[in-house]
Parts: sequence; structure tokens; C-alpha cells
Amino acid sequence: NKAKNNLLQPLSFLDMVVYNNPNNSINYVKELHIAEPFNAISADCMRTSVVFFLNELLYKTLREEEPNEALFDYVVETLEELDRAERLAPELPIRFMLHLATFIGLEPLDNQSHREPLFNHKEGRYQAPPSRHSAAIDPNRDYLLNDEQSSHLHYYLAWVHGQNEKPILPLSQRRQLIDLLISYFSIHLDDFGT
Repeated sequence: NKAKNNLLQPLSFLDMVVYNNPNNSINYVKELHIAEPFNAISADCMRTSVVFFLNELLYKTLREEEPNEALFDYVVETLEELDRAERLAPELPIRFMLHLATFIGLEPLDNQSHREPLFNHKEGRYQAPPSRHSAAIDPNRDYLLNDEQSSHLHYYLAWVHGQNEKPILPLSQRRQLIDLLISYFSIHLDDFGT
């Protein structure tokens, strides 16, 4: 029904009756209704941009066909928060990425300490800086975040787990952290792409 095509927007929360034919890869949708309308999201280009980002991130990370109610509930809660909020929360994309990493089994280990201050993308944990002699031959050196980036990631991880106040970073540093998390996903997920 062409009149219902407008319901098929990224991350629309729909109630559907679908006929699943195991002999065919295409299923038939008999009924389609909005389960919960997100009015502010569709009226605000910034919120819509965040939804497109979350949609693409989910599309590139989720490969399982089994239901995951906890993840589904988290996505809906995030969309409801995005729709209800008076102002767009600047930390929402980073928080979403860190929670998503936990849901799909890629949660970075927050073991930062004085001895292990640098986050290693490939290992998914903090480690000691390489010595001057081993730095040139260390295969992990390309995967190490610098002190500032490692510190920002640690602060966000602690915040997501309720261990400190909400981080306040300038836009440039939030963008850099988002790029680093995208890189983290691409290292650990086959076919993640760019």
C-alpha cells in the first residue's frame, strides 16, 4: 500500500502482521501501524540525523536473526528519549555506541590505571605505554589511543556505568571519540565497512 510507505522510515517503531514463508526470502506484510509516533524526531533535522546515524550503526553491527528483547527495548528507549528531550543530548551517540558494544559482546574493558593509561583498539582494553625501545617494533602501536583520547573514553565508560557525572566535551572531541569508536567496531566486526 503506497499510502503506508511513509511509515517505513529508519527506526520507525511499527506494529506489523507479517506472513513468514520459509520457502521464500520475501515475506508478506498484511498490516502495518505506527506503534509509537516520534513527532519531534521527524520535525527536527538534527534529531533525524542522529536517527540515521543510529540506524546505520545498527545495520552494520547486527547480524543475528534471533530476537534480542533487551537491545530492542534499549533502542526504543533511546528513540523515546531523543523524541522527548527538550534539547538534543550531545553525548547520546557515544553513549549509544558504548551500550551497543555491550549488547553485541564488544564492550571495551575499562581497566584504566596509572600503569595502564592507554586504550588499545585491537585488544579492547587499556595497556601500559610501549617502552622507547619497543615502540618502533610494537605491532599494537597503531592501535593505541593517545593520553587524552584514552582519558575521554575512560570517562564515558565510567559514566555509562554510573560511576561519574555526565561528560562535557567540546564538539570536536566528541566527534573524534565517535570516529575512534567507529574504528573500534570496524576492527572487531567483519564487514563493518566505513
